[in-house]
Amino acid sequence: ADATGLQLNRATYGNRAFEACGLSVIAVGVVERVASKYGWERADLYVIIEGGAALQHLQLEVTALGLGAVFIGGFDEAAGQGFLDTDTLPIGVVPIGRPR
Repeated sequence: ADATGLQLNRATYGNRAFEACGLSVIAVGVVERVASKYGWERADLYVIIEGGAALQHLQLEVTALGLGAVFIGGFDEAAGQGFLDTDTLPIGVVPIGRPR
């Protein structure tokens, strides 16, 4: 695995899906933007729901194209933020590749 794959592997607690993928899509959300419209009480929840829905649609399209994808929601948020050099909220990662 390349350096990026190794960083994703560490950030997702050793998930091996990145070893064979050609592309990884990482969704992040900006809670402040959502809070400015809907308030702080539910902003985190809305960001997670919308981000998860977007990644699910991505998986459906990838599958329709005959490729493989898996949603990974278990990861170290601080490691993900460090890896992406951002303070946004990491929501999930979808590694995409050819099925084995």
